[in-house]
Amino acid sequence: MNRQDYLQKNFELSMDLRETERQIAGLFNRKKQILAEMDAIQERMVEDARNGKIEGE
Repeated sequence: MNRQDYLQKNFELSMDLRETERQIAGLFNRKKQILAEMDAIQERMVEDARNGKIEGE
């Protein structure tokens, strides 16, 4: 490989890394959103249970 080949390969890898990091950030944000939704459901369930709005199975 010549110098240009090394530089090109390094550039391609850095672009792949940037895209991977973007995807990871998106997945992390989605995880936070899901956890927040789960927390909200849990809070509503507890509140409904306290108010006698939940029946047994």
